[in-house]
Amino acid sequence: MNHLSNQIAQSVIYIDNEKELWKDLQERFSKRDHFKIFDIIQEIHSIKQGERIISEFFTDLKIFLERIGIFETCTKLQQ
Repeated sequence: MNHLSNQIAQSVIYIDNEKELWKDLQERFSKRDHFKIFDIIQEIHSIKQGERIISEFFTDLKIFLERIGIFETCTKLQQ
């Protein structure tokens, strides 16, 4: 759990064992889902700093970029 982004860690917090955790992450991120990648890119384009401090803004941006990186890595592994 220490190696997951906060957002991903929160989505798997109730999974009891490592095998189930890896199975969940594999099912979620191993698919070549161009629609998910497109949605993440759209979110990146719409993200704005607004009232947040710059470090919060860049943290959110980094989370989106990590998500795309996960998708790209899984796509390369499947080829």
